[in-house]
Amino acid sequence: MTEVVVAGIDGGASSTTCVVIDSAGRVLGTGRGGPIDHLYKPSGRAQTRRALRDALSSARGARKPRVPLRAVVAGLTGVEPRSNESRTAARMIRELTRAPVVHATWDAEIAYFGASVGRPGVMVIAGTGSVAYARNARGQTTRTGGYGYLIDDLGGGVKIGQAGLQAALRSADGRAP
Repeated sequence: MTEVVVAGIDGGASSTTCVVIDSAGRVLGTGRGGPIDHLYKPSGRAQTRRALRDALSSARGARKPRVPLRAVVAGLTGVEPRSNESRTAARMIRELTRAPVVHATWDAEIAYFGASVGRPGVMVIAGTGSVAYARNARGQTTRTGGYGYLIDDLGGGVKIGQAGLQAALRSADGRAP
């Protein structure tokens, strides 16, 4: 019987993590890569490819013989479902892995399914950025936030750190209450 091996990737603005498992759910390897960046920028594509390559490579390790990946699912920050960026990410992963099945979507979707196992619910990511994602019993979804640190992401680390620094500077200037 042919061994079925799949990979899951969580790519964020801080780091990228990959887990490789077999059909019995046994973890065969885990790996990390650097942060990903937005795919609409040439430098972002190069950085994302590097992060994906490093995470996949370290997760697959020195396992011999190397069994081909049957499928890869990746949730990446800034990659909206069914967008040009998701197609670009899927193409990148296909080139890196030769996996016949590749699904690239945004990090909130994989976090939601990982936490809820598909049941209705709400999930909030508060990392470098922030986003909330919800799914009801009919499969309808909605989101709020996740538009980037320059205009949104009020619950993300960047905005929280920025608010702290602003308060400290107001205090130092004598403008704080």
